[in-house]
Amino acid sequence: MSTDKIASIAKSPWLGKMTLFAGLSAEALADIEEETEHRRYKAGEVVLSEGSYGEEVFIISHGSVDVQVKNLDGRISTLATLSPSDCFGEMCIIERQARCATIRTAEPTSLYVVRRDTLDKLRSTRPEQHALIIMNIARELAKRLRAMDERFVYGSVLCGAWDH
Repeated sequence: MSTDKIASIAKSPWLGKMTLFAGLSAEALADIEEETEHRRYKAGEVVLSEGSYGEEVFIISHGSVDVQVKNLDGRISTLATLSPSDCFGEMCIIERQARCATIRTAEPTSLYVVRRDTLDKLRSTRPEQHALIIMNIARELAKRLRAMDERFVYGSVLCGAWDH
C-alpha cells in the first residue's frame, strides 16, 4: 500500500461527485479534502479486517473490493463487490464497534480515506454540512439493508423456508 495527501479540490474534483458527500458546499468539500489521504493497494490486499476497530471511511476511486465475512463453519463468503464511488467503513462514523466484514481488493485499487476526526471538525465548524453527511450515510445503510432483505426473502422463498 502506498499513501499520499490530496492537494486541492481544483486538482481532484472527485469528492463532490461521491454519494457520501452529495449536497455539500464547496467550502465543506474543501475542508474535508484537505485532510483526505489517497491509498493504493495491490490485488488481494486486505484493507481492513473483520473484528478490527477503525476511525476511517474509504471511498473507492479506482478498482474494486470484495466485502467478505467468515461463516460459522469457518468458510469465507463474499457478500458484495464494491466499485468506484462506493464507500465502506462508514458504520464506524455512526457507532464505535468492531468492523463487521473484511475488505479485500479484487484488483489494483485506489482509495480515498477520510478520518473520523476530519468529520468531527466539520461537525464543529459546519454542523449543517455534517448533518448532510450523516443523512447520506443513513441512506446508504438503508439501501444496503433493503438489498440484504431482498436477498434473504428471495433466497428463503427459493429454498422453501416459508413452506410448512
